Amino acid sequence: MVRESRNRIARSASGLVVALLLLASGVGHAQVQVELSHRALSVGERLTYDIQIDYEDPDDVVVPEVAFPGFRLVEGPSVRPATRISVDQRSRVVEIRLGFEAVEPGRYVLDPVLIEVAGQVFQTPVKLVEVGRRGARDQVPFLARWVVPEDPLFVGESRAVSLEIYNADEFVYPSEIAVQAPAQAITEEVQGLGSIGQSVVDGVTLYEIPVAVFMVTPSAAGSIRMESAQVEWEGLTSTAPSVSMIVVDAPPAIAASGAVGRFSLSASVDGATISATETVVLTVRLDGAGNLHFLQLPEITVDGFRIESEERDERLTPVDIGYSGYIEDRLTLRPIGAGTGRVTIDQFAHFDRSLNRVVRTRIPVFEVQITPVKEPVTDEGPEFSFELLRSEEIRSVEPRNWYRNPMSYGLFVPGLLVLLVLRIWKRRGSQASLIALAAFVFVAAASDDLPWPEINRALELYDAGDLTGAIHAFEDTSRRAPGSPGIQHNLAVLYYQQGDIGRSVYAAREAVRLNPSSGRIRDTQLLIERAAGLERSVPARHIVHPDLVFGVLAGVVNVFCVLLVFLGRQKGLRRAGLLAIGQILLGVIAIALTIGLVMAAGVHEDQVGVVLEELSLRRIPSHAAESWLNLAAGTAVDLITQKDGFVLVRTDLGLEGWVNMDSILWPRNPAISVLRYRAFVM
Repeated sequence: MVRESRNRIARSASGLVVALLLLASGVGHAQVQVELSHRALSVGERLTYDIQIDYEDPDDVVVPEVAFPGFRLVEGPSVRPATRISVDQRSRVVEIRLGFEAVEPGRYVLDPVLIEVAGQVFQTPVKLVEVGRRGARDQVPFLARWVVPEDPLFVGESRAVSLEIYNADEFVYPSEIAVQAPAQAITEEVQGLGSIGQSVVDGVTLYEIPVAVFMVTPSAAGSIRMESAQVEWEGLTSTAPSVSMIVVDAPPAIAASGAVGRFSLSASVDGATISATETVVLTVRLDGAGNLHFLQLPEITVDGFRIESEERDERLTPVDIGYSGYIEDRLTLRPIGAGTGRVTIDQFAHFDRSLNRVVRTRIPVFEVQITPVKEPVTDEGPEFSFELLRSEEIRSVEPRNWYRNPMSYGLFVPGLLVLLVLRIWKRRGSQASLIALAAFVFVAAASDDLPWPEINRALELYDAGDLTGAIHAFEDTSRRAPGSPGIQHNLAVLYYQQGDIGRSVYAAREAVRLNPSSGRIRDTQLLIERAAGLERSVPARHIVHPDLVFGVLAGVVNVFCVLLVFLGRQKGLRRAGLLAIGQILLGVIAIALTIGLVMAAGVHEDQVGVVLEELSLRRIPSHAAESWLNLAAGTAVDLITQKDGFVLVRTDLGLEGWVNMDSILWPRNPAISVLRYRAFVM
């Protein structure tokens, strides 16, 4: 009984000593030693893992279950007392022996083992063991693994998943990687993510090297399984075991956007007051980091506008939680009428993991005042109407162009028929009605072939505030009916309202050329050129339409023929002489009018050039030539000659210079079909 009491006292004292040592130094390595039977072995060989603790009674030692990756426990743990012999002393220790068998090749870090001694915890040091292939200790492969997020993912959330080499004692650049894309997820490989880590274990530097990084975005709740992947380098192959990630439904509050991350939404418009012919640009920008490539920006509702164009600019850089950067949408809005236009952007909600809650952003409603279209204003001259010609007005200014219609030359027939019937045939009666009928048929031969449905459609677009649509529609009708002054007049007004002075002046001058007798058309040309400050342009060459000369010539010829009839029936010499003099004068006038008709037709088909955009005259036809005189857009100039893609022009002051052929409009320009209309350049 005395001996048992003494043993109990001794054990208590020993435990107290151990406890005092642990309190003095904490849980550490000073009281624990580990000895390995091998630092390098091959698959199938055994490893002995010996632990020695500075303690005497093995009954107070509790050893947990021990498992090391790459090894299988085949022996132990066995706990027994032992004696440690050093150079100058002997001490009692507790020895714990574990036996393992190497089952997988690789370089393994044996993590610390926590051992409880008399209620206190001891920790073994970290050890490094290299396992080579069976029968080849020197062929030690690297290890591979998937690095995935620990938290569950939301549907639509983007997270980076890495395939990593670890426990490599040198830098490894794989020659081949075999990866299978997971189901129920959008997966894309990204660059620039991941960094090389390193640590020193048991005196050896080990590296962790990401060899592939994938951005994974779940498409359904459940789980995502990253299948096992193989990495090969210099004949060595390592397999990363498969792993699974849990996926849950996103909060209902973010259903409209699906946005998960840290975001900041902003919006702006570039004008508070515009005219009905101008546009306003709405900019919506989302900055932050998260599933930027997958989310939806908030819906935009416009009132009083139509969306003319939409552009997106984005800059995305992959990060661990998706992509960092911005998405910016630029919407060009065109008014559909005067008044107040409103732009409403829906609420944007996203889930912020750092705050663990849904964040909502509201953008105030934008209001834009839209003023009616203003007419050009000049300091002098009469007040002109600056409106589009309606269908009836277009019809009223359309020239008959009799001089170009072969059927119109039937106007010369009545006089000839009178001469034929009364002088040669000498029979009266129904022949008069025949003459009148023939003349009527010839006069009515001119046809009205304008594309009226397209013209009406263009006017409807303009009335609805769609200025660009009206321009394109009238351009289409102009291609179908290039000789319509009414269409050219409307194009001149529309181009001016969009600020295209060059094309506006050209269309106005074309309208005047096609119908120089219309005061409304001449007023529009004058108003446009005065408002643009183009009083120094070369004046138009067209004074009268060839039809006027043609009509006078037809009348003179008919009168001449009738005089021939009456000349032969006059018996008095005086009256016969007067008729002869009149006939001679009419013949001379007819010849002069014929020459005038030819000249008027030639001038009618010609036109001065109009500068399309602001430019400078060059002294020689070369892009490298010196510039010496600036011309404003819309300036009219005379054309002299062409050379090597340049045109020599003369201004109203008589100054000459060369301009690029693509910068000037005139009917015979080879590039007129491309330069003429805005539809080619918008």
